[in-house]
Amino acid sequence: MAVDSRDRVVGALDAMEHAYAQALRAVVAPGARVLDLGGGFGRNAVVAVRCGADRVYSVQAAAARPAAERVAAANGCGARIHWVEDLEGVHDDIDVVVAHVPGDPPLVGVSALSFPMVRAALER
Repeated sequence: MAVDSRDRVVGALDAMEHAYAQALRAVVAPGARVLDLGGGFGRNAVVAVRCGADRVYSVQAAAARPAAERVAAANGCGARIHWVEDLEGVHDDIDVVVAHVPGDPPLVGVSALSFPMVRAALER
């Protein structure tokens, strides 16, 4: 039986999402503040909340926000996820950083390490 190229893409995405979820489960402690760079449709933010994060700042393009809010609400996580379009909207010390930045704004060509809050989280 031949494997359709779409099946390979879906399989790769499933594996990637599983790897992100595993990593978040390993590092997000109850009460943690998480910065989700390239938040997309909110999957990593939801996983972080389910792992006990007190607050998640999900930085993403404005076009993805309505879908992300629906995903968060459907999973009972909306109250602890704060949707921001850039890091100016983040007002907490950050404990964990998760980044999936495929190359679209708001962070094209910007190293996450250039932000003091990201460096501080990595030092903890």
